[in-house]
Amino acid sequence: WFLHDRKMIVHMTDDVKELCSAAAPSASAPSNSRCLYGPDAEEAGLWVVALKTVVRLVAASCRHRCDELLRDYDAAGGYRVLAHAIARSEGGRAAKLLELVTALACCRTDGDGTGAGRGDERDADELDGPSLDLAEAKAATNAQAFEIVDELMVRSVSLIRAYAESNDGRRPEFRPRADFAAMARFSVDYAWDDLASPSTSASTSASTSSPSSPEPPKADLVSELLVTTLQLYSDHAKNFDLIESEYHTLSHYILAFPSFSDVSVKVLTLKTLEYVCTGLAVADSAVPLKVATEVFAAMSERLLKEAGKMATVAAREGGTEPKREGTDDANEEKENDERRENAFRTMVQDAQLLCETLVKLLEFDERVGYVMLDCGFLGAKIDDMLDLIMTTVMGVYVSTRPRDENDDDDEGNDEGKEKEETALDGESAQPSPTVSTTMDEIYECVCRVLKNVVLNPEARAVHGERGNNSMRTEQTIAPDSSLNTFLTVGVLHLGDKASKAALGVFEGMMSKNHDELLRSDMACIIDLIDKFDPAVGGSPTSSSNREADASSSTVPNADTKVDKLFIARQNAMLDMLANILATNEPAQEVFRSCGGFECIVRIFFRLAGSINAPKSDQQENDPDNGDSPEDDENKAMSSAVMKLLESAFKLVATATRPVSR
Repeated sequence: WFLHDRKMIVHMTDDVKELCSAAAPSASAPSNSRCLYGPDAEEAGLWVVALKTVVRLVAASCRHRCDELLRDYDAAGGYRVLAHAIARSEGGRAAKLLELVTALACCRTDGDGTGAGRGDERDADELDGPSLDLAEAKAATNAQAFEIVDELMVRSVSLIRAYAESNDGRRPEFRPRADFAAMARFSVDYAWDDLASPSTSASTSASTSSPSSPEPPKADLVSELLVTTLQLYSDHAKNFDLIESEYHTLSHYILAFPSFSDVSVKVLTLKTLEYVCTGLAVADSAVPLKVATEVFAAMSERLLKEAGKMATVAAREGGTEPKREGTDDANEEKENDERRENAFRTMVQDAQLLCETLVKLLEFDERVGYVMLDCGFLGAKIDDMLDLIMTTVMGVYVSTRPRDENDDDDEGNDEGKEKEETALDGESAQPSPTVSTTMDEIYECVCRVLKNVVLNPEARAVHGERGNNSMRTEQTIAPDSSLNTFLTVGVLHLGDKASKAALGVFEGMMSKNHDELLRSDMACIIDLIDKFDPAVGGSPTSSSNREADASSSTVPNADTKVDKLFIARQNAMLDMLANILATNEPAQEVFRSCGGFECIVRIFFRLAGSINAPKSDQQENDPDNGDSPEDDENKAMSSAVMKLLESAFKLVATATRPVSR
């Protein structure tokens, strides 16, 4: 009370203002003073010493349930002085000042100012000892102090400033009905433009600076602010809900994740999310998880779109179109392509980092899967990504969304409709597997997340065909829905890595299912195997012609060329089915009833005559008869066919014996 009556905190805060140049020097200050002020005092570390003295005194009084000094500090503008000092300090000293924010945030603000008041007749020992236990002293009940972190975050994170400039000064909002998808798309587009621009630093400063925007801090505080926030979250179990419900600091950082140039900040952001979801049992982390899901989906869509553009450029360069080498336009175009490729690689790495975190959280807590389902990850998100993949694969714009019957399209769009229907017709889609594509890595990331999301008990029941949300009933997904189509496209048209990831999702679903979904997935896989006719250029076998094909004794021409990739894809699917039947006994009966054994017979018929006769012993011993490229190809094909036959017999054995438990 002596300090309060003498207004010592007010006077000390005023002195700190002058020291930090936050206020003009008082008239009583001598003009020839040898004291340091402003930047000179900051460089000497005097700002830290002065502010630490005041803040520690205020925090100590609050531990005795006396908040009068805290009120004096607020009335004197202490919060503004501390924010001013942090924003204008160098990196190391700014971090020390941020520690004072943590101390102020934990000051108790629910006292009545009489905890150690005048005339208190309690024992001296009781007054000297702390009135709060150690755990409660760490609770961040003074939200006003955290406004310093919030203000500095807005000034430090370029994405938030850019978003405000594009939305009439409004910051990203994280209320329950906010458009998280739109904010995520803005973040990804901003990050891509920043990465692919001719000068990243120039574009960043030009896009985020305006006369009305606040001046960025002198030091890069993006990482330090997140460390301070994480410290508060870990000090007390309730701090996350107290802070995040009001300021959404972690949600802001996750939203800005693609735009961070420092990889350590990205890793720290994801580690903070992992800690909140796994280390704080009582924390409500739904909003940060929604933001993470939307950002991952937006990054995946943008990368698939850019991968399609890169594939178009590669096809143009490999075609007959003449190249304008040596010209300014050609050189500029080449530089643009290189920047876009570098931006693509950087964003793929970011998507992989975010994928790792989402997979960890999905494996740890099934509630994460419900959050992703609520975001429409198995609905509209898959539809959009499938549209981008099919458009690149088919060479024309394709949409998997159902058309509105009320849409009145002119005749000019009829041709597009016809192309769209032809492209999506499963019977007419010719397999075009390849070793690798530009889409493989991002497709693999999406499948890794899908593999865990579909294991949710309500995953495929909540989201109906083509992503239409339905009530939580027993409604099941149709076999030709966007999910199965998305996985099928990966097996038919993308690279080996993407195909393996898609089959991994199928295996995860079919190993757990015991209902009609298992039958539809089994029919889908068997149909996929039939589509991979080994003969290049051969039409896939339709389901209506299976019986005729199985009973036919016609064998391919001996000169027919066989694509090893077709055999490799069939081999992978047979191995996958064997793994499923070995662990899921109902799948054995479903395999039989869906024509699985007939499918194996068809494979044998198609392979007949696909391998040339081996050399005789006399030809092998003839020194003048060396191995030709055709012989090497024949050996490689023989090895591939033998592996396929081994997988086929393994599948037959697994399908005819009881499941070992």
